[in-house]
Amino acid sequence: MPSPADARALPPPLLLVGGPPLFGETSSVQQRMARAWHAEGGTVLYLEVGGHPATFRARAKKPGHLAKADERLFVLRLEKLAALPWSYPDAVRRINLKRNLPRVKKALAEAGLREGSFVALYYGWYWREWLDELPAAAHVYDCIDEHRAYPHVAARPSRAAYVWAHERRMLERADVLAATSPALLEDRAALARAHALLPNGVDAQAWSASVAGPRAFDLPEDLAKLPAPRAVLLGHLQPKLDFAAVGVLARARPDAGVALIGPCERGTRLPAERKNLRWLGAKPYGEAARYLAHASIGLLPLLPTAYNRASCPLKLLEYLAAGLPVAASRIPAVEALAERHPDLVHVADGPEDFARAAGAAFEAAARVPRERIAQSVQGETWNARVGTLARLVQAGAR
Repeated sequence: MPSPADARALPPPLLLVGGPPLFGETSSVQQRMARAWHAEGGTVLYLEVGGHPATFRARAKKPGHLAKADERLFVLRLEKLAALPWSYPDAVRRINLKRNLPRVKKALAEAGLREGSFVALYYGWYWREWLDELPAAAHVYDCIDEHRAYPHVAARPSRAAYVWAHERRMLERADVLAATSPALLEDRAALARAHALLPNGVDAQAWSASVAGPRAFDLPEDLAKLPAPRAVLLGHLQPKLDFAAVGVLARARPDAGVALIGPCERGTRLPAERKNLRWLGAKPYGEAARYLAHASIGLLPLLPTAYNRASCPLKLLEYLAAGLPVAASRIPAVEALAERHPDLVHVADGPEDFARAAGAAFEAAARVPRERIAQSVQGETWNARVGTLARLVQAGAR
């Protein structure tokens, strides 16, 4: 227990419902929220769904049992009907929920999450029945994506309607809606009992080594082939990114290097390579800080889609935490951060405007110390998000 001098109260135990595999490299909102909640002193039961089960099976003592990641941090992998999706069609969704519910209740008892003592935090739109079945003190829907705008959903109006119908039921039943982007609240806030805008956080410590700049690491050989100053696009290279904007930047600034770093998703068309534009491939998570230390700015080029408009990109804060100004496409989450830090976040209106925004970011990199840039997001950590969410639950939000 905290001492009387400690103003922070421990968060209640947490049941996190619907995260990708916890073990291994931490990269998702769910993983980061679970570990931050645990770091703040709360017991966490993490319900894993999707992804490859190998890392969980290596930790679990027996098939179907709990795995222990740390003291007070437990993991249970949910099981779905073989060769079928988790949530389509509705009969399959109901079966998957029903067959996993007894296992979850048993896991709650084993992890010490007593009835009425814990917060249930849901990711995804398909858990509605569990909000009636799980004995949580509060049910929180943490909405981090516009589910209707996923390409495989948006392409089929009937599926988009199905997703929204179930999400509406989640919204009407949950005690609190937390949304990471202003766009996600637009047609959800009126349906929720209580709601709050709660943007994603950042693991500032993970990027702190980059703040020292080039003196912190040797220059990677592949990055050295590009001229300085350098702009970096780091992360999964996916069709949602505006690679035309990257091409415009490379052509407009032949004196600057443009590095694309990360795995390339199937079907993604990268821009044609130039002397100053290269894809450097995927890098281990632990190597990312090394590359950012030798970059001058971070890039976040996004296509103007409904999915992107509702997003709160993790990379936006991670660039700043590494000491890099950012050039980013205009979406509400980017605009909100640019209003707070106009000298550090430079917004582009379309691909043809991206070179201008990147130029402004390069100017900021030459003018503003990296330490000051990193300090701009010191209060926006995942631990801070956990504290805010815990207070929202206690207060009933709104």
